[in-house]
Amino acid sequence: MIPNANHLQLFYHVARHRGISAALPHIPYGIQQPALSQQMLELERGLGVTLFTRRPFALTPAGERLYATVAAMHHDLPAVVAAVKGEAQRPRLRVGAGDHIQGRYLPGGLIELQRSFPEIQLQVRTGPTEELLDAVRAQEIDLAIVGVDQSPEGLAVLPLVEVPLVLLTPKERRADSLPRLDRPGRIEEPLVTLGPKEGMSRLFDRVLAERGVRWPSTLASASLALTPWFVANGKGVGLTLDLDVARSHPGLRVFPLEGFPPVRVVAAWLRPESKVLQAFLGIVTRVAAAWAAEAQARRSAAPGRRTKPGRAGAAAGRAPAQ
Repeated sequence: MIPNANHLQLFYHVARHRGISAALPHIPYGIQQPALSQQMLELERGLGVTLFTRRPFALTPAGERLYATVAAMHHDLPAVVAAVKGEAQRPRLRVGAGDHIQGRYLPGGLIELQRSFPEIQLQVRTGPTEELLDAVRAQEIDLAIVGVDQSPEGLAVLPLVEVPLVLLTPKERRADSLPRLDRPGRIEEPLVTLGPKEGMSRLFDRVLAERGVRWPSTLASASLALTPWFVANGKGVGLTLDLDVARSHPGLRVFPLEGFPPVRVVAAWLRPESKVLQAFLGIVTRVAAAWAAEAQARRSAAPGRRTKPGRAGAAAGRAPAQ
């Protein structure tokens, strides 16, 4: 049986002040002597031992053991409470992001935030888009930075950057050999992409469905960084975002998907915003602007040529190969 916590607190005062009458002035709330005596008897009955003799007052061996434990807890409690209050008062930010955003773009932003809030507690979490958005709604994290195909329900949203969809193939692949995305039907060629709940995958599937096209994924890549590896090793055509990770593999070719809307990378959170979150949103906005400028410069500098109509860029009728 676990003793009543109130009984243990009362016993601490009785043992420390060597008697029931002597303890009464030190108990932090009003209690009369008969009630205190009764509660000590209940504690002893519950434990099945005598804790002290009344006249003269003396702790029994069992009472000495219990008092040593209770006294240690009582003496340590103010320091523990102070430490807990200190932790609660420290600023905190819990961020969720996909692996590419987390590894490539978050570190600089978090370092900048720490300059303004040196005592901040930072937690960073990765995971699928829907899982991170649900974590925001459940208040498990404060902010999610994710790629979406539509605005998340029930959350405040800050658009950050738009990223085009692209197909990845081995370098020797010709554009006119790609599956037609403007002709209704099912495409059987293997497709490597992220999971079906990611904004990128949902956007691609929705546009294809509007055209009467089905191209089911045959391999769900765990991350954007792995998709080029799977494509280079012959696992299929890759669907990914036009990021540096897609263009950095020397053995692959990038085909932008003209006519497909871009994936929107957004910051999503629950209102009201803390001071820390407001500061971080300002930092993230600046990082996103630099990201967009960098991506645009990279795409502008990439060599390319127009191909025959009707392949990857179904809506526009062309697919530039890069």
